[in-house]
Amino acid sequence: MSDMEFQPEQGHGKESGHKQGQGQDQVQGQDQDQDQDLGQEQERQWFESLLRSAERYLQQLGLPGLSRLDPTATDGKHRLEDITAFIQVGKALEGGIVLTIEERLARSIAKLFMLEPITDAQAAQYAVEVIAEAANILTGNALAEREHSDICLGNPLMILTRRAEIRAKSRRLLCQAYEADEGRFRVIYIPMEHKAELASILAVQLDERTEA
Repeated sequence: MSDMEFQPEQGHGKESGHKQGQGQDQVQGQDQDQDQDLGQEQERQWFESLLRSAERYLQQLGLPGLSRLDPTATDGKHRLEDITAFIQVGKALEGGIVLTIEERLARSIAKLFMLEPITDAQAAQYAVEVIAEAANILTGNALAEREHSDICLGNPLMILTRRAEIRAKSRRLLCQAYEADEGRFRVIYIPMEHKAELASILAVQLDERTEA
């Protein structure tokens, strides 16, 4: 009895490999979608803990009339207030935190922050330093809520400008505005979608409506 070799019908092996490749692509795509959904959920949880930390801290200081404002639709542009603190976030989450506040409210917070009474002129002098420290405190408190120390925070970068805006590349930007008796402020989280964006995550541009 002669030996016989069995070969697959022409084209079947190639088709099988093609289908297998498609299956692998689908699985990889599903994994990427799941990772992205998980990352966005972590960002939302981190942002909510950041908001809770900000609210608790300002209430402890005794800031009167603090309340959340309803979210408003934006075109990716966010106007900066008079004083802005930017803190870079790294490791488990990649991005940046922005605390931008009206000067009048910043002076009010400076008065509450100091142990001894200070004048309006002194409050104006200390406002930037106080907002930088407040940004450190509220982000640090939010970090302490996490079970694992898997987030690194940079030092605040202070921006003093009027009639300027940030234009974030990320479409997942999270923003919450607040109002108090002495003015308004906003807390913004800008996720970094690509590591190459790190150097330009916060682009500050003069508002085109600025008067000469």
